[in-house]
Amino acid sequence: MDSKTCNTCNANKPVSNFYADRRRNGYQAKCKDCANAYIVLNRERISAQRAKHYQENKHLWQEYHAKYYTANAERMRTKTKVWRIANPERSRQGVERWRADNQNRVNELSRRRTATKRGNGIYITTRKEISRLYASACIYCQSRQNITLDHVVPIARGGRHSIGNLVSACKSCNSSKRDRTIMEWRVSKK
Repeated sequence: MDSKTCNTCNANKPVSNFYADRRRNGYQAKCKDCANAYIVLNRERISAQRAKHYQENKHLWQEYHAKYYTANAERMRTKTKVWRIANPERSRQGVERWRADNQNRVNELSRRRTATKRGNGIYITTRKEISRLYASACIYCQSRQNITLDHVVPIARGGRHSIGNLVSACKSCNSSKRDRTIMEWRVSKK
């Protein structure tokens, strides 16, 4: 048997163009080209199905991963640390990409760290509360451009990082206020 007909493309090809299969006279029914095309097509179909399933059940997947991480936290941290050491460039690029995409979150984490270092105390601020502040207008000039978060009582003056001490302020007002109280800032503007 020197040649065989492919069941998919109906071309008569030498047996070297077929993958070996003990169940079917020693060779698969599809030629290598048709078998590879079927695998690629099937992979794309399965990927699309998985993506659709994930989107429909995203909350369940996130819940599952959170539980798994909690149960295996030490192992996961070790695995991540080993990967970062083995891939320093990719790790750095990933961190830079995250920082660029999440500038507001980076700023919030920086403020929390400063408050912790000063011992002022931190109260839990939810992302929903922070998002609401970023969506508000500047309380000083009513601008809606370049909104940042400002501490009414500055952290440098003993203010806490809490929702009761946070207000929305445009970058210009927040930068000029610096570590002054509102009254000191307003007097300095006159």
